[in-house]
Amino acid sequence: MQPYGYREKSNTVSSFLYYVLAVIGVGFLIYFGISIYQNYAKIKGKSALLVSVTTGSADVYVDNELLGQTPFESEEIVPGEHTVSIKSADVTYTVSVPFTANTQTVINRDLGVSSTFSSGQNFWLEPSADTDLSIISTPEKAKVYIDGVEVGETPYASSSLSDGDYDIKLEYPGYESFESRVKVLPGVKLNVAMSLFPKPTPSKVSLLEGSDSLYDLSTSNPAVNSDTNKWVDALLYWNSTRGINLSGEGTNTNLVFGYFLDYLGNVYDGDGNLVDPANYSGLGKNASGAYLGKSPAGSGLTDEARVAFESLTSGTFSTSGSKAKTAIVLETGLGWLRVRDAAGLGGNEVGKATVGESYEVLEENAEWVKIKLSAEVSGWVSATYVKIEDPKTSSPSSGDTDATTKSTEQTGIFE
Repeated sequence: MQPYGYREKSNTVSSFLYYVLAVIGVGFLIYFGISIYQNYAKIKGKSALLVSVTTGSADVYVDNELLGQTPFESEEIVPGEHTVSIKSADVTYTVSVPFTANTQTVINRDLGVSSTFSSGQNFWLEPSADTDLSIISTPEKAKVYIDGVEVGETPYASSSLSDGDYDIKLEYPGYESFESRVKVLPGVKLNVAMSLFPKPTPSKVSLLEGSDSLYDLSTSNPAVNSDTNKWVDALLYWNSTRGINLSGEGTNTNLVFGYFLDYLGNVYDGDGNLVDPANYSGLGKNASGAYLGKSPAGSGLTDEARVAFESLTSGTFSTSGSKAKTAIVLETGLGWLRVRDAAGLGGNEVGKATVGESYEVLEENAEWVKIKLSAEVSGWVSATYVKIEDPKTSSPSSGDTDATTKSTEQTGIFE
């Protein structure tokens, strides 16, 4: 049996074999072979095009003309610069391709859910006397490995490879890596353009500290967290095509999460639909959820997310066993300490913390501490008038335990 994409061509004229063995797939490797003959008698100076997608099917356009659906193959492309578009129901990928006579261009795409949450590989050939391999990528500066040895980063070019087969691999933090096997031939430059899929979920997902049902999928990668609506779509797509790896449970391609909660306090149901706050109550009671935070995993819920979560579960977010810091309000002479909406005397009052009471610490800097005053309200208090207790170290600290000796010039902090 010939490999997929192979087409045998009889030719009495001397022919030259160009091919690319590209590795595609999601979580596993699928090989397909592409044979490209420099056959003037058969192709007559035209170019060939092969287009495939990893899931479903898509329409293929060349210069805005619909030529067919994937998997698509043509040997009638006129040499020169052409625009190739691959369109599914939801996503369109467009690229400008320099077609060379008597060679074939190969395009394989995982269209994903958007231009960001997608990936793919383009291979094309052109005559060259000095460069044998050129690799570009999105994002740039991806590490390049050839036969397991790191050789540089993209954009990468080589003019020293001997003829033969090579394994190439691209890696970039926070993105799905890509591997391919290619063949280098004399007098020809193989161009490889790769776009990598940003990972919408950690390699292994753990429960958010303080919860027994909310998993922490937080990331600091702006390509992922800048649009939480598309992030949710990408998670659902990734769940079905790669699988979600839950700590202690392994990878599952069945639907894992019953709802999604982002750092802005927005809630999406298990199908990715935005939920009206009026319908939050009880949504998360009997379902596992995913928290989409903007900071690295382990940073905890934002205030907006915490309020939404407590509405979802019809309870409060437990911090028992989470080793959260607490701030004990010291004596001020007034019985309370002013809580402000910003870390500074210019912040507006949002409430008052009671002397002697303990409050969960959300953030700290040298002079101010952000505390959770209630389920709905949080704000900043002077570090001078609180004692911080950290269960992780069991060593309380405070700016000054004798708060009553402070001068009257500082009473504006709490009056």
